[in-house]
Amino acid sequence: EASGIGIACIVAQHFGVPVVFAKKSKSINIEGEMYTAEVESFTHKNKNQVIVSKKFLNEEDHVLIIDDFLANGCALQGLIQITQTAGATVEGIGIAVEKGFQTGGRIIRNLGYQLESLAIVESMDCDKDVININNCKYLGHVRDLEVDECTGCICAIIVPGPGKYMGCICRDFEFVIPWSSIVKIG
Repeated sequence: EASGIGIACIVAQHFGVPVVFAKKSKSINIEGEMYTAEVESFTHKNKNQVIVSKKFLNEEDHVLIIDDFLANGCALQGLIQITQTAGATVEGIGIAVEKGFQTGGRIIRNLGYQLESLAIVESMDCDKDVININNCKYLGHVRDLEVDECTGCICAIIVPGPGKYMGCICRDFEFVIPWSSIVKIG
């Protein structure tokens, strides 16, 4: 939730404008009427209500949306929806790291928004097999990465778990393999 806020603060300081951030849950410091949108997290595989207090966003506002990662674009679409509901204008979108091998960037650009990313990861070479060297069990292919937002270092790779039906749908879990446990052979 908070990893994009630091980036947004630096951008706001540069432009001399205030920061308004969306929260993933209502807390005691949010009161009154709110704008909400439901967004799905690609990495965490869950849905959240994104909330912005109505006292901080109105039709006179020109908004630059800033976030840390862009995968499938659901979070951005939720923020765009909130901005539009408020009658405000989305002037542009800035992302620290875009996962170019996923559809989010293309979707947002096709909606007509100016989207700029500091870095775009174009592929993760998902054709490589992941094998547990302790028991020689085939785990699958890399689907995603966990990245430390502060350092930019890879913390873990994510491999989809086995499916309930023919190994391809209804996955119960995923393997999160710490980067320190990765051994490259060959």
